[in-house]
Amino acid sequence: VKKGSYFKLILAYAYMFVTQFYFAYMVGVFSFVFWLFIMAMREKEHISVLISRIIKYVGSVLLAVGLSAAILWPAFVFLATNNALDASTFDPLVIKPFHFLYTLSWGVRIPVDNDYPALYCGWLVLILVPLYFMNKEIRKKEKVGSALLIFVIVLSMFFEPLYRFMHAFDAPNYMDFRHAFLFIFVVCSIGCRQISFYKKMSEKQVAISAIIMATLGLACTFLSKDKNAYLNVRILMNLLIPAAWFGLWYLVNRREKDRVVLAFVSVILVILELCGNGCFAIYEPLARAGTEFECWKKGISEAVDDMNQDESLYRSYYNNDMCSNSDSWFGYNGVMDFCSAENYYVRQAVRYVGMYNTTRKIAPIGITQPVEMLLGIKYIMNGPLPSFAYGEGNQYEIVENPYYLGLGFMVEDDILNYQTESYIVYENINSLMSAITGEDVECFVPYTGSVMVKCDQAEINPTDEGIEIKYNADEYKYGMITYYIPKEDVTYPMYSQFVNDYSISSMDSPYIYKGEENNVFQFGLLSVQYAKLMVEEEDRYETNIVMNSTTADSWEYKNAVFYEYHDETMDQIYDALKDGRMEVTEYKDGYLKGNVMVSEDKTVLFTSIPYDVGWTVKVDGEVAEPQYVVEAAFMALELEPGYHELEFEYEAPGVKEGIIVSGVSVGIYVVLLSLYFVMNRRKKSEVTETE
Repeated sequence: VKKGSYFKLILAYAYMFVTQFYFAYMVGVFSFVFWLFIMAMREKEHISVLISRIIKYVGSVLLAVGLSAAILWPAFVFLATNNALDASTFDPLVIKPFHFLYTLSWGVRIPVDNDYPALYCGWLVLILVPLYFMNKEIRKKEKVGSALLIFVIVLSMFFEPLYRFMHAFDAPNYMDFRHAFLFIFVVCSIGCRQISFYKKMSEKQVAISAIIMATLGLACTFLSKDKNAYLNVRILMNLLIPAAWFGLWYLVNRREKDRVVLAFVSVILVILELCGNGCFAIYEPLARAGTEFECWKKGISEAVDDMNQDESLYRSYYNNDMCSNSDSWFGYNGVMDFCSAENYYVRQAVRYVGMYNTTRKIAPIGITQPVEMLLGIKYIMNGPLPSFAYGEGNQYEIVENPYYLGLGFMVEDDILNYQTESYIVYENINSLMSAITGEDVECFVPYTGSVMVKCDQAEINPTDEGIEIKYNADEYKYGMITYYIPKEDVTYPMYSQFVNDYSISSMDSPYIYKGEENNVFQFGLLSVQYAKLMVEEEDRYETNIVMNSTTADSWEYKNAVFYEYHDETMDQIYDALKDGRMEVTEYKDGYLKGNVMVSEDKTVLFTSIPYDVGWTVKVDGEVAEPQYVVEAAFMALELEPGYHELEFEYEAPGVKEGIIVSGVSVGIYVVLLSLYFVMNRRKKSEVTETE
């Protein structure tokens, strides 16, 4: 902007818009504010020159957006059309001014679900920033502008409307202050500006700045009630490091001949300080999780390599997982998803049939064999237990689903009118299986026998809405309610569900202990409705609900239900459907080709492909209209009896329009660049002639 290099600015913006997500938005907003700062720093200009600069800048941004449209437009269409009806809400801000100052110092362990930002960027910066504002050789206008930049960013951490704006109005999950890097950018820039005046900084000024910042840091540490086991180490380091910087500055100013050596020492000090802070901040969780992570990584890597020898098209999932999107990381077609822009209808569908899901995630927890069949899951990878060393007796295994039917199979036309009718997931699975087979089947049979309840430092109370469980947090460290069924009363595996009319990831919810849980969600939250396999003990099946200092003191749910799983019923369902499988003959990204034989009684092809307006389907070369089924989640086709060849092709809505806009923008950019060079050459020619 200062040099008038707008063509470079256009490319810089376009590159950022294409390659980034949240950061592109935040940097875009900040760079506009920064541009205003740059404009304010300039000397007064004629109104026509000022208007020209504004037009060039705004035009550059718009043209950069146009160049990026091939990516941005379909992304915008996707976000606009897949906005979850129950999207995550913003948590209230709880950060206080002393939290802000506390995080500026060395050794602060910012939790993942942080209530305050990670702002540490080194003691050198902390000392230089106050000196910048004391520097009389820097114009007041510049210092006021810098202060306003800092004020706007800091305000966005306390003032909720601005906080929302900085997150593109999308509630951030964990890492609540993603825009903290903007603050670090500004203060590091200020530090760079001030360090050029190092010869003119007096000992008194440097000492005062270091003492003030160290005192503020220590005061805020105590105000923040830091319970860190290494608090003494933190305090000591936050006294030693500023002292070291003061001593180094003192030597640089007095030992001219050793300046190169001291400059090298300062680089080493920066590296040691920053790396030391990083290691200190993650040492405990890293030491604890390192062995488990390596065990998991080795297990899943080998399991996926083994499974991928089957090159056909299928889905799978990995038990004992430690990553929300391991299918993307390790290269297999999974069913786990964690995203802020997920498919709401798919999430609702899997919720009603018992899979663990919240407003931003779907996990194969609570998944049952009927659901594995519906979703086209062929392999289940059982990983090693991460808490034990990877080796003999603790390795992965791959189990093939005996009820695998592929990504599409023929079902009864009852599926076209199917609607979930219950909050009890087992009833929904039964009704769905009945709809696709045309027969009244029950994979899960209600258990009507006696259920024993044991209360350990907790109690159960009936309410108008259902059942309340609670414990006395002041008196006990934990409370536990155990539901159990004697083995002699049942012959099949037992499942439980604690029914409510909502499903939300409430972090203070009581949790299911010792369940068959995925490692990402080690404890099953009671607030998330999903199928819970009861733990099989020697003489009984049991489910344990635990409350402690991390959970609410009380919790309500409508009722507890228990079901037996009958696998022989699944055998009947599989036999009724296996002859109508769609055979996939060719597939690649966005394209699927196959064939199917349609019988007289089953005339609807059910696919576990999520329904989306971007799909084009051809039956025997003719375009057909797909329908959505099961809570508007999956794609289905009505077919005539007989043999059919099928083609499915996907194009993200908005891609064509985005490509057109990008193409036009490229044309405009090339024309403007050509005119610029022509005019530049003409000006040079005129100057030469004049000379």
